[in-house]
Amino acid sequence: MDKFKQVAWHSPEGEVVACHEKNKVMQENLAELVANLASPYPGQK
Repeated sequence: MDKFKQVAWHSPEGEVVACHEKNKVMQENLAELVANLASPYPGQK
């Protein structure tokens, strides 16, 4: 997940999102999304 550490999040208007808590939540959401894409069928090999 380190490659996403430098992701710059933008609002729909194009402004950089600067709220620490929003960035933290979006980082967590991205990590979860990447994990789900890596294993789209949990429990199957």
